Amino acid sequence: MKKSTYWRIAPFVIVGLALLFRIFINPADPPNAALFIGRFHSMIVHFPIGLLLLAVLLEVLARAFRIERFSSTIKLLLLAGAAGAVAAVLAGLYLEMAPGYEADTLFWHKRLGIGIAILSFIAYGVRLLDGQPGTTVYRVYAGVLVVLCSFLMVGGHLGSVLTHGSGYMTRYMPQTFRSMLGLGSPAQGWAVRMATAEDAEVYSDLVQPILDSRCISCHNAGQQRGQLALDTPEGIEKGGGDGPVLVAGRSSESEIMRRILLPPDHEGHMPPEGKDPLTVAEAALIRWWIDEGASFDQKVAEVTPSPLVEQIFAGLELSERETGIFALEIAAADSTAIQAARAAGMAVTSLGENEPFLQVRCASASDCLNVEQVAALGLIASQVAWLNLGRTEVADSALAVLATLPHLTRLHLESTSVSDEALVHLSELQYLEYLNLYDTSVSDSSVQYLSMLPSLQSLFLWETDVTSEGVESLQRALPDAEIVLGWTLPSVDEDTTSAP
Repeated sequence: MKKSTYWRIAPFVIVGLALLFRIFINPADPPNAALFIGRFHSMIVHFPIGLLLLAVLLEVLARAFRIERFSSTIKLLLLAGAAGAVAAVLAGLYLEMAPGYEADTLFWHKRLGIGIAILSFIAYGVRLLDGQPGTTVYRVYAGVLVVLCSFLMVGGHLGSVLTHGSGYMTRYMPQTFRSMLGLGSPAQGWAVRMATAEDAEVYSDLVQPILDSRCISCHNAGQQRGQLALDTPEGIEKGGGDGPVLVAGRSSESEIMRRILLPPDHEGHMPPEGKDPLTVAEAALIRWWIDEGASFDQKVAEVTPSPLVEQIFAGLELSERETGIFALEIAAADSTAIQAARAAGMAVTSLGENEPFLQVRCASASDCLNVEQVAALGLIASQVAWLNLGRTEVADSALAVLATLPHLTRLHLESTSVSDEALVHLSELQYLEYLNLYDTSVSDSSVQYLSMLPSLQSLFLWETDVTSEGVESLQRALPDAEIVLGWTLPSVDEDTTSAP
């Protein structure tokens, strides 16, 4: 037999032996050699896809511009693409024995792959007839190419779903196309979500984005490696083939943390070799979530962060997230109103660039909150966040204006003649966080009014008539507030030593 004959029949012999070998393999317990061959599927499959799509492109150009010299190239591409499709199908038949692929998706992906191989040979055979436009051969050939392209697109999509999860193709799709397909907004990484969300949730805004980016390509509804799906709370609670993956409240006993913390070269390490491992921050956040009970609806504000998690939050600048008054939609003050306050003798400045809120202080200590100034404050009442009346001769009666400043967060009244009765005007200031009453005559009678400030964080009562009993009562009412009483020198015991 001639050498050329051997080369012609060799591919058929190889295909036959491969199919025969595959038939006698037990899919439930495949040998390593079979799984090794299957690993070549993802590498081989791209060649026929590229060759066949290039053949279709050249065919369109040849027909559009009547270029005859492409004919031989197109035939060669179709033949090579068909051969590559057969090789990809063979490798795929071995790869399907690996566990973890969703049955329905695998079913259609395999049949579309086989259909691509068959259609490629049909297209090659019909192309050899060189059918001219208008003939039956030409119409059949065109129809085969259309169906072939459809199979390539659908089969390729299902392949990406099997390998990377159902959201792989749409994860970074522009919003315009997502809207056309009826899809929602793309998922954001946990750092982005946490940095912008006011009421962030531990699972949906911290843990889920980490699982989405690191785990669900292998553990999703379409591909459950180890019979485990991590793309939904239900899948996480169900666990995998080896049992539960987490123990709520005990990360040290949770299988998911054990796998994450294994050495990277360990066979059981997750994500597996070849995929980016979790960062220290990502692993710490998952551990924290489990230790805090692994709740799927708990808010970040409801949970105490560990020291490491606090550092992670600090790196995200979460302390500057929009909370309190900064989470409100408040229009900027009218420039005319600001000028009127300044003309009335008040210093008015913005809290920051593009911020609607203002800080205000009396420019004159002897004439603070006169009738004209009170009227001017009324025009910018919604924007006043900081008010400094310290060390002025402001009258108690003028402090009634405080009740009209709903977004006041800082108030200086140090070294003024403010009385206990005047503090009743503070009772409606739900956002007040800082109050300085240093060197005033307020006493224990003020406790009833100060106790009604839910957001108070810093209270200065140094050099006042508030007693230790009053402070204790106030601290019980405001356990999270820091009450500053100034410095007290320790007493010096009498020297009882005798002189020599």
